Amino acid sequence: MSYNKFNLEILENIVNTQYGDYGGLAQIDRSDLYDFHELCQEKGVNMEKYFLIGIHFGSSSLKNVSVDNSFYCFALLLDKKKYGSSFDEIVRYLNENQNIADIKSVNFKITYSELAKCIKRFNIGIVSPITSHIKVSNIQEER
Repeated sequence: MSYNKFNLEILENIVNTQYGDYGGLAQIDRSDLYDFHELCQEKGVNMEKYFLIGIHFGSSSLKNVSVDNSFYCFALLLDKKKYGSSFDEIVRYLNENQNIADIKSVNFKITYSELAKCIKRFNIGIVSPITSHIKVSNIQEER
């Protein structure tokens, strides 16, 4: 995976927990039939007006999740009127305007089954802060 492909710094200040005991990366392959764009639309986000650039989700307590089988989803959006309505138009606008973006965050509740409809495959990895002291690692899988 190329880490230069994604600007993960956008998420650093908004994806966090109270103590931040672990941190990591996630990659998702979207579903061929239904994706986050459709999810946002179903939750009342006007996707004619916005271009979806990211999603983050979470809960302040897993106890809350178990009560109603839902958690918060946050859609990160760019206004199409300002930035353009296609990937290429948005990249051109950003390049011409010092790569500065005003990102809108819209939140709504989703269930696990709604999330599962959006995802074909996923891989999530987390590590503890001790890993910042490891310069070379040799991971040996054991089965």
